[in-house]
Parts: sequence; C-alpha cells; structure tokens
Amino acid sequence: MNHVGLRIALISTPWPLFNRPSIQLGALKAYLGREVPKAEVDTHHVYLQVAAALGYGLYAQISERSWLSEAPYAALLYPERLDTISRFWSRHARGVFQDREIRLEKVCQTLKSVTDTIVDEKDWAAYHVAGFSINFSQLTSTLFFIHEIKQRAPDLKIVVGGSACSGEMGLSLLNTFPEIDFAVSGEGEVPLAKLCRLLLSDRQNEEVGLISGLMSRAGYRGKASEAFSQVPDLDVLPVPDYSDYFQLLNSFSPQKRFFPKIPVEMSRGCWWRKHSSKKGRGCAFCNLNIQWNGYRAKSPEKMLSEIRLLSEKYETLSLSFMDNLLPNKDLTSFFKKLASPGKEFRLFAEVRASTSREELATMASAGMRYIQVGIEALSTPLLKKLNKGTTAIENLEIMKNCETPGFPGLVSNLILHFPGSEQSDVADTLANMEFAMPFQPLKPTPFWLGYGSPV
Repeated sequence: MNHVGLRIALISTPWPLFNRPSIQLGALKAYLGREVPKAEVDTHHVYLQVAAALGYGLYAQISERSWLSEAPYAALLYPERLDTISRFWSRHARGVFQDREIRLEKVCQTLKSVTDTIVDEKDWAAYHVAGFSINFSQLTSTLFFIHEIKQRAPDLKIVVGGSACSGEMGLSLLNTFPEIDFAVSGEGEVPLAKLCRLLLSDRQNEEVGLISGLMSRAGYRGKASEAFSQVPDLDVLPVPDYSDYFQLLNSFSPQKRFFPKIPVEMSRGCWWRKHSSKKGRGCAFCNLNIQWNGYRAKSPEKMLSEIRLLSEKYETLSLSFMDNLLPNKDLTSFFKKLASPGKEFRLFAEVRASTSREELATMASAGMRYIQVGIEALSTPLLKKLNKGTTAIENLEIMKNCETPGFPGLVSNLILHFPGSEQSDVADTLANMEFAMPFQPLKPTPFWLGYGSPV
C-alpha cells in the first residue's frame, strides 16, 4: 500500500472517566506525529460523546463499575442474549442508581443512537488504520464500534492495544474477532510506529511478523510478536497531544461543557513490584502491570516541564497522575519545585501507605488534593498474604495523616473475600476498624481475579 501519506484514527470507546482525555491516545498521537511524519493522526474520544448523550451523572455511575459497564454494549453485540444480559444487569445494578430503576433496554437505546451518530458522521474509509485502546471496561464497547466501523469501511486496517490485549488476550481477540487485523502486546508507541512505516512501504507482507510486540491476523506470529517493544527512556517521549479532546469538548453546548482534568504520567510499571520480597510479583492481587516489562520513570526535570506546558496549553490547573504508583525517589524535592507562587494546582496521585507525613505536607503545598492509597486491609497477617509490604499500623497512620487540615484527602479500598484469608484476619480487621472510625471510610471492594494476577 504505497501512500503519499497515511491517515490514522486512534479511538477510545466507553467507559473511561469522561472528564479527562485519554492519555493513551494523547501519547500515541504525539509519538506518531514525531516518528512517522508522513502520518496524519486524529484521536477520537468517543466516550466523551457517549457521556454527553447519556448524561454525565449516569455515565459516571456505570463507568465506576466494571461488570455493569460491560453489559450494555454486550447486549448490542449479542441482541439474541438480551434476556440473560438484562438479568446480569439487574443483579449488578442493585443500589447503584440511588433507588432509581435504570433499565438496560433504555440505556442500550441511547447508546445505539449516539453510536450510530458517531460512526455515521465520520468518513472512516478515508483512514488507512484505526487503532483502538482497550483498557479497563472497554472490551465490549470497542468490539461494537469495530463491528460498526468495519461495516462502513471494510478495507480499514484495525489495530487493538492496551492492557486488555497483552499476551494471550491479544491473540485470543485476533482468533475470535475476524474484523481485527493486528494486536499490540505491551505499550504501543514503538510497535505502532513500525507498523505505520511498513504500511507506507511495500514491505509489510514480508516484515510485519518481525515487529516485536505486534501480533498479526496474516499469520506472522513468531516469538518476536510475544515480546514487548518499549521505549527504554521515558524522557525521550514527546508531551501528549490532547488537542482533539478539547476541540470536541468546546464544540458542545455551554450546558455540556466542564473543566477537565489533564492526565500525566511520571512512570510506567510499578517499583514495588520490582523491589518486593517476592521479586517480580508485587501485590498478590494486582494485574495492572502486565503490559510493561520492568519499571521506568521520567526525570523530575522532564516531568516539571511537561506539567507546566500542559497546564499552560490547555489552561487548566487540574491534573491527575496516571502512574500505578508515584516514584519513590525525590518526591519531596519534586513537589517543592512544582509548588509555584501563583499556580494553585489541583492534583491527584496514587501512593503507598508508607508515604511519610513530610512527603504528604510537601505534596499538599504543591496542590495535591486527593491521593489514592493501597490500604486494601487492616490486618497485618492479611497484608502479608496480599504481599503489600505494609502493616496495619502504617495504614492507620496514613489514614490519620490525611485527616490533617490542608493535607490531601484519602481515597482507598478494603478488599473483601481475598483467597486464603482466615477468621483471624477478619477479627484483626474488625478490631483495627475501631481505630479507623474517625478517619475517611474505606470503600469495601470484593476481590475479583484478573488476567495475569499472581494469585
């Protein structure tokens, strides 16, 4: 396929948080724009259009629950199974909608209408490649959009990637859904750029199977496709490009506009997984790092520059760190430098329970409003089974510190029904909850087994 240029559509479907652009799409657009200069890259945050049509409140309630969020598009994909999916929806929707009954059929009707509008308003046949980012709660919605778009543009090459496509999951998608041509295993920048260069040449049939981290429907699935192909130094990455998201948001009526949050990332992977006593395991329940090999972090100088540039370009002070865990080095120094006179940032990040009071104070001075902490349990023996590397007293300490006026507010979970938990763990938890009563409540979260979880 000898193209003077290559038109690429990068698409993120429901159900990410609607009030921030996709960092996956923003990072890929910036990288491809630099590495494949003959490519024209458009990003389509279709989840934002769906949220506006469905209503932001209802969208948020659905998007916060993984089982619930996969049901509507599953019903659109498989209408012959509507009765079964409706029963599933009713069971998981109990108590979610504040005593209102939200019928699955009504939700599907709205989703089908807005999806048709989104798909019909674009000339998908004008693109050569469409890349879909599939992460948490995006599987059925992505498959439905792929099906609808391929009906309108049958020659369009479809690439999927994201945490839901790593390893065997990506291969399974290729084997199950014939509309998909390629699946990226691991992070997408390097494999997608190499694929685009090949599509610009006449060599793709011979060489696509040699791209590490790329699995192909054409049958080129050697060992190279099973390996990750990562950017070794995150400092070389360009600043994410979120311009398409803001252009879409600004096209809405005033009643539908809002002040979004900007996603940023200091690191990829998890340093606790790297340094935990059970090397390479990390937290026993966690599967959030299956798309990365090892741990990498940007330099503080790179991160400071990126935050300031994004804040000024998009005229917002609200930023969310997307790291699974903030780096454990030089945090105090970094946030002291970020705390600028005249800049009242509103920040969110995820940290470990061992984060010190001094670090919390410095974060607060830079504008950290909320932190998510992996509390997970209030029993030290259970925390050991979870391989958290923390103790109940450390968890209680950070819960207490977050009650300090001016300190970041705490968001955290308490995992229920973890395999191997014993009655003594329950007794410890109940006893320690007495000490936690004055603090921000933990959200009870039933354990669920994800692909790649070490359990």
